[in-house]
Amino acid sequence: SNFEGGNLCTSQRIGPAEYDLQIKEDRVVEADKLWSQWFYFCVANVAADVSYRLNIVNFSKAESLYSRGQQPLMFSQAESHKFQVGWTRGGHKIQYFKNGKKRNGKKLYTLSFQIEFANTGDKVLFAHCFPYSNAQLQDDLLLLTRSVDTRAHCVSHTMCSTIAGVECKALTITGAHGSDHDKLARKGIFLSARVHPG
Repeated sequence: SNFEGGNLCTSQRIGPAEYDLQIKEDRVVEADKLWSQWFYFCVANVAADVSYRLNIVNFSKAESLYSRGQQPLMFSQAESHKFQVGWTRGGHKIQYFKNGKKRNGKKLYTLSFQIEFANTGDKVLFAHCFPYSNAQLQDDLLLLTRSVDTRAHCVSHTMCSTIAGVECKALTITGAHGSDHDKLARKGIFLSARVHPG
């Protein structure tokens, strides 16, 4: 998980092709609690036609759509190069269950699934939902503010920085006509979004 957005903390081999994985927890500020329900990690140097079992053993929620048929997202670099395949749903024999472990007195849950890979040596990403990194966001904002079609209406600026020093950008979309005074007098709508799967 040594890439932007990756959150794998540990991986332990517990069988010939079975791994227990722990994901990094998110800290919930208002109670100083830890929360873990999403994942984004990579496996590499896989063998083709081996049935692997991956167990993510430290989920926080008692209920999950994985117990109702949802499959993890996966992205194979080899399949992408060969066939231009993007993110797909994969895995089978999916289970979601209370595992008997606890963190700070709260019960933990496991997502377990089996997966086979088509290409030996492949590098495959797994995710709870479609990843959209801060780098991708910055690229999209740059495109909007530089494109001939949109730059007259789009202005991006830094609102603040996170504790880690990451810039939080604001995008203003407005008509280009009128004076600066007229633009400031316009009514506006403020939209804020954060993807929080779970």
